[in-house]
Amino acid sequence: MRKADRQRELIISIATEPWQHSMGSLAQTIGVDQGTIARDIKELAASGYLFDQDDLGRLFLVCSGSCEQEFVKAPVVRQLAIMRYIAGAKDGKSHAEIISRFKLNTEEAISEKTLERAVKELCQKGLVAQTGDRYKLNPKQVVTELYLEDNERTLLLEALAVAEGAAPLPEEVKSVSSRLKSLVCKGEPRPQAVYVHGRSPMHQHTVNKLCFDLESAARSRTKLRILYRKAAEPATMRLISPLGLVYYWVLDKWYVVGAQAEQVGQVEQFRTYAVDSILWCEAAGENFAAPKGFDLQHYFKYAWGIYKGDEPVKVKVLLRDYYTVPQRVQEELAHRETCVLTQTDAGLVLSDTVQGIEEFAVWLRGFGPGVEVIEPIELRDKVVQELRKTLALYEGVGN
Repeated sequence: MRKADRQRELIISIATEPWQHSMGSLAQTIGVDQGTIARDIKELAASGYLFDQDDLGRLFLVCSGSCEQEFVKAPVVRQLAIMRYIAGAKDGKSHAEIISRFKLNTEEAISEKTLERAVKELCQKGLVAQTGDRYKLNPKQVVTELYLEDNERTLLLEALAVAEGAAPLPEEVKSVSSRLKSLVCKGEPRPQAVYVHGRSPMHQHTVNKLCFDLESAARSRTKLRILYRKAAEPATMRLISPLGLVYYWVLDKWYVVGAQAEQVGQVEQFRTYAVDSILWCEAAGENFAAPKGFDLQHYFKYAWGIYKGDEPVKVKVLLRDYYTVPQRVQEELAHRETCVLTQTDAGLVLSDTVQGIEEFAVWLRGFGPGVEVIEPIELRDKVVQELRKTLALYEGVGN
């Protein structure tokens, strides 16, 4: 059995039967010695997989990693994230803004020195231009989207495949290859990666790799088998038809929208899977037909968050000049097409059509007394009830 196949079976066994397998039982199940299993566990841990073990030596898969070699090194991913952030502002970003933005990413704990080194390297490469204390993207040096005919695209991908196997610097070739593949236009409507309103994503490298694989499968209409787990439940293998990706900034998470593979044409079968709950992903070896009329952008048009379980509701909210509330709201809703902001004597009025009223209410509570719900009455009552619950927590405190 090939090492990749063996490690696949190892992960599936541990994930589908948590706290059941020890090194010895895995060796017996897979048909190898315990030393081989121990080396596999060590290699997987080095690739980002995190395992827990109880007093009896039984294993639990805490989170997944990447079972392949990194196709883009972490510093490259970091530089790409910085470039995306800088590109989002017409006048660029200051040194302080870049440091503040990326130090918020507690998962990777990026230090100030690491960020400064990344920005310096971008300037040296000519990708970013510095003027005083501000940094702007250099559009002349950034690769734009490639529009290729079918034969040209096939030739390019075949050349990249050969280069990866024969190049003296294979890791660097993989990095360039992955970036080029993500830029190639197939000449047909492409599944999109939708950002539900808010800031741009800051995701881990292993998640970035998985997102790339998922979006590639969505573009090529390839069915996938995913090993999926909710919380601490046993994982299950599912066959899905991926339709595209969506990023929800409040939870800082990526999701893949998929349909049950055998019912891809039925709207009611669409489901949203959290990418960080996917422990393994592999091509199923067959394609699926695109659902008639499905468009990922339209599917999430009215969604406030990631959960879609109710009908869109018209909302109207008054935003008072309380600290920086109006400024924060305008920044966070800058790309939301259905939102209208109107300046009045009382303050800024937000009018929108929202699907996911519970998530909208949570977002509103983050602005405290700076917001007042005008309509609908159900949303106003919900906010009032939550405020009363909060007040009840403080009753009697200090008396």
